[in-house]
Amino acid sequence: MYDLQIIELLLSEKKKEYGDFKDIANYVMEFYKINIAINPHIQKFTKDKRNATKLTFIMLGLKLARLNIQSDNQDTLKDFFAYVRLFNKSVNKKITLINTKNSTHQQIELINQANNTIRDYST
Repeated sequence: MYDLQIIELLLSEKKKEYGDFKDIANYVMEFYKINIAINPHIQKFTKDKRNATKLTFIMLGLKLARLNIQSDNQDTLKDFFAYVRLFNKSVNKKITLINTKNSTHQQIELINQANNTIRDYST
């Protein structure tokens, strides 16, 4: 088992780097719910494709939430676009992503870029 002090230090560092866990969780779940709602045809996917799509919504939401605190984090940006590409490869169907009502300008821009990427790969 890990030392509790080490865990608390890690959590403190992550909070500074990415923000409060509750805020991130709220953003991710809002992003997930909105994107599931506007893409009801996902329910017709096979189980594997449906699960991959849902997980991708969660991961994209997580990366967007983290970028809200640390907008220049290149690793998070790379991860975001890697998940967009993974999304294209696993779903292979035109899906539109939508922003939450609390999205920042950067988050809106990233979603627009992701949608353009999805369209490019889907054609």
